[in-house]
Amino acid sequence: MENFLPRAEPPGKPERHVNRILLVEEHPQLFASLKEAASLSPQLDVSWTGNTSSLVQELQKRGADVLVLHLQCSLDETRALLREAQQAAPDVIRIVLLPPGIEQDALRVGSLIHHLLADSSPTTAVLQAIHRSLGLKRLLRSPELQSLVLAVDHLPAVPELYLQLQQMLADPEIDGSRIARMIEQDPGMAAELLHMANSAFLGRSRQIFRVEDAIVYLGYEAVRTLVLSCSLFRQFQGAGNDSGFEPEDLQRHSLLTAQIAMQLIPRKQRDLAFIAAILHDVGILLLADRLPREYERLQNLARVREVPLHLVEQEEWGVTHAELGGYLLDLWGLPQVIVEAVCHHHIPVRVQPVDFDVLAAVHVADTLAEDAGVPAVPGILHPSAESATGYLACFGLAQRLPGWQRVAESQARLLQRRFQ
Repeated sequence: MENFLPRAEPPGKPERHVNRILLVEEHPQLFASLKEAASLSPQLDVSWTGNTSSLVQELQKRGADVLVLHLQCSLDETRALLREAQQAAPDVIRIVLLPPGIEQDALRVGSLIHHLLADSSPTTAVLQAIHRSLGLKRLLRSPELQSLVLAVDHLPAVPELYLQLQQMLADPEIDGSRIARMIEQDPGMAAELLHMANSAFLGRSRQIFRVEDAIVYLGYEAVRTLVLSCSLFRQFQGAGNDSGFEPEDLQRHSLLTAQIAMQLIPRKQRDLAFIAAILHDVGILLLADRLPREYERLQNLARVREVPLHLVEQEEWGVTHAELGGYLLDLWGLPQVIVEAVCHHHIPVRVQPVDFDVLAAVHVADTLAEDAGVPAVPGILHPSAESATGYLACFGLAQRLPGWQRVAESQARLLQRRFQ
């Protein structure tokens, strides 16, 4: 079975694709700025429609790669419009510009939005969102990744309990008691939720004994993450039996990475960083489960060559577990910021940095967790946290690394006591 994975042939001269950017609703200043920027890039074509009623017809007639919607209508109307746009053009990237004061309301349609920006954002921020989204889209549709997906044979479905929770949380009137009753049907998950609510890293001063109280304390997004991660690791409990890989090692590494990532980033982004970090190595689970002998061969190659596993994957397959994991999460409909962090967590410089965001936090937390003695795959060389110094310097944060290393070591000790 060795070396059976198909490799894409070396590409010839790439066919130039013009990406159509469709701006919806009146925002003449932004339209003019995007038009000017597009004139400098032959890969961008900016169009405008000032009428939301004609959006679906426009998408069906001419299509679009990116939709930039200036949110001026009600939230219900926006949700309906985005759903119609998604149905008319499933692959279109949806960027929403919103006025101040309605950020929390807009999160209720978050699953339909790839990027959410303030309508006062400069053109450079909108362009960056466009380019990041297009880059991720190209990566997830690369021939190398498609070859690996075909070799994997089939991708797992979204865990059923996670789907049930998603449906419940779609109801704006949902309360914690209904979610608690659902989770209490799974004693293992209920115990995990209570443990998370009482864990030392969250700084609780009193114990929580009821599932409903834990849900209120943690928040719905954290509960959603816990349900997904628990379901995911259970789904792959048999992974690694023939590959020399232990899912428990990866679970500990992912949890520690998530705990560290939360402490590196502003509060408003912590939930997303936690989710992305919990899921950042899901591609390893998938490969160890679906291609156990081939993946064991790659692990052995990494040990013999004394290089990180993702570099061996890239050399052998032309793609890594990071991109495969991002592809799976993209299929499951997770937010693009999470998909992007998973895809690029080993090579974050593929995305032009502007500030220390979710991707940056997951990348640094991953190396800190490895350095703290909680590796994803034991016995394989990993990039050290010190190697991230130059990357952190881009954000003026290089001096924070020693303090973050102490945080990682402290969290690792707490985690090791928990799993003893």
